[in-house]
Amino acid sequence: MNPEALAWTVGLAVVSAAAGLAVWKLRGRLPLGLASGGGSDQAQLFGELCRAHDLSGEDAGWMERSARLSGVGTPSELFVSPQAWDRVRAALPRAEGARIDALYERLFL
Repeated sequence: MNPEALAWTVGLAVVSAAAGLAVWKLRGRLPLGLASGGGSDQAQLFGELCRAHDLSGEDAGWMERSARLSGVGTPSELFVSPQAWDRVRAALPRAEGARIDALYERLFL
């Protein structure tokens, strides 16, 4: 391959990679810290888990509040620990039962 063709190939690969990264970033597929350059590791993890499970912003906010009110260590624990949901059930009003059940089933069943 001649040097000019090689330069064009490398240039095209770099531009393609940059365009792909930009589209991926705009679609919110990168963890918050990589996309914005900030945020705590726990917040980044929670955000990525919410995106991976297609949770709405409302559901994510509810999970954060529920974890805080029930004494669950971090909201991310709700993605990996069915026992954390027992603590949420015990701490929240009965009226929240349907929402708790729906999110639990979405994550574990």
